[in-house]
This record gives sequence, C-alpha cells and structure tokens, in this order.
Amino acid sequence: MSKKTKKEKNYAYFSTRPDNEEYTVERIIDKRVNPFTRSIEYLLKWKGYSDRDNTWEPEHNLDCPGLVEEFEVSRRRKHEFQYRKRRYAPVTITSSGCETPDVSKKKVIGFDRGLKPERILACTNTNGQLLFLMQWKNSTKVDLVPSVEANMRCPEVVIDFYERHIVLNFSKEKAEGCVVGDK
Repeated sequence: MSKKTKKEKNYAYFSTRPDNEEYTVERIIDKRVNPFTRSIEYLLKWKGYSDRDNTWEPEHNLDCPGLVEEFEVSRRRKHEFQYRKRRYAPVTITSSGCETPDVSKKKVIGFDRGLKPERILACTNTNGQLLFLMQWKNSTKVDLVPSVEANMRCPEVVIDFYERHIVLNFSKEKAEGCVVGDK
C-alpha cells in the first residue's frame, strides 16, 4: 500500500477485489450491524463516484482507521448533543396542536426547582440510567429524576418506593412449615 501524502490524509484505501484494485474512501456516512453476519458495517462514500454507488462494507475490510475514528467521535458528539437537547429543551404546544421545542428558555427540572419530593410514582431505565418519576409536594408536576440524585437527596422516599414495590416469592414447602401469627 502506498504512503499517504498530506493532501490525501483524509482519504483511505480499500481493496477487496482479486485484482487488488484500490478505491479511495471520501467519507463514512453511517454504521450498522449486519443482522445475518452480526458484524459491524460502514456505509462508504467513494471518491469520484456518485451517492448511488455508496456501499456497506464490513469493518474488517477497511484500511482507514483515521476515518473510522473521526466518524465514531463525530457520531458520539452528535448523540450526546441530541440527548442533552431532548432532555432540556422545553416544549411549546402551538395553536395547531404541534409541539415545537422552545429554545429561548432553559427548562428547570427535578430538585433544581426547589420543591420537596412527595413520593416516587414509577421508575424506568433510559440509556442505562435508572430514573424515578418523582411527584412533588404542593405541585401537580412530575419529573424524571436520576436515581443517583434521588438516593442522595431523599433516601427515605426511595426506600418507601422500594418497600411498596417489593415482591416476595415463597415456595409452598417453606410456607407450610411457617405459622403466621405465632410468637
């Protein structure tokens, strides 16, 4: 394989043909996991070819670690930005009934509003993070609050939630030997 010059540093070379013909990758467009082979594939834009000629290529066939790393970093930043934007952007309902994000105000949620927690209504796991649906005293609003923050700020409310939702399973054999109400 030839050495890349400064001018070619954003391009990479790829070869799968038996005649060892090399193609230049202009950029990586997307990533997926092939459901049949369970391997990671990248959608490549080839230099000098139209978008119609873009192809999905398996990761092990690529010889462009710089482009792959650049794509992964860009993808990570985009995902984090979208998560933050979705989480903190308040929504305004217009007269037509459509919801539009209101980016002029920053939404204050959870404990930042200065309210005292009344109880936890439910919990969910979002993106690997446990969140509690928290009801506040003297308010009709509810917020999703990270469990780590709730554990630190109101452990008694968290314990109460877990006690209300505990499910005990006893087998019949163990239950037969136990007499309820005896001291």
